[in-house]
Amino acid sequence: SNAKMTEKEMRNQMLRGILIEELLKTKTSSPNAIADAPVEKYYQEHRMEFVQLPSVRASHILVQVPYGADAKIKAAKKKIIDAARARIMKKEDFAKVAKEMSEDKASAVNGGDLGYFVHGKMAPPFDKMAFSSKVGEVSPVFETQYGYQFLKVTDTKPASFISFEQAKEQIAKKLIDLGREERTREYIKQLTKEANVVYHLPAP
Repeated sequence: SNAKMTEKEMRNQMLRGILIEELLKTKTSSPNAIADAPVEKYYQEHRMEFVQLPSVRASHILVQVPYGADAKIKAAKKKIIDAARARIMKKEDFAKVAKEMSEDKASAVNGGDLGYFVHGKMAPPFDKMAFSSKVGEVSPVFETQYGYQFLKVTDTKPASFISFEQAKEQIAKKLIDLGREERTREYIKQLTKEANVVYHLPAP
């Protein structure tokens, strides 16, 4: 039947695709190791690719405010976040209060810790607060699209260069991939050339 034929054609097409893929792999694969010299050369010539931007590490506590909430709901939510901050200002442990009160469940289990992040990664009000706070300081309560929050910066990292040792593996992989792409292009060009020769033979 027609459907059967289509299924068979599909299978053949898939098989052809797999065979071509495998053929390209054998024709274009390269040793998976790249000598250190070109890797080092790439590192030296592309230094700006290996800049680690300044980052901060912060913990936060969030009380969610539903979108379009009225003044009454907002006031109730604000009371909750203010109470959480008051506990911390009375020297209660930030992580303990975060576990109990933060509605950002993903970070609450880690005591509110969000790990390190660079400029522009978080919502603008959060970003601004995090990058203008001193380490160890508890920020005032502020509002984002998620609700009411406050944060505490726990560490900062200045801008730095990723060392050659750290970048080596990533560069080698990139160079291998670029080489493979180049050889795939060359191989397809060669195949096309050979195919054209066949096409242009005069008809018998």
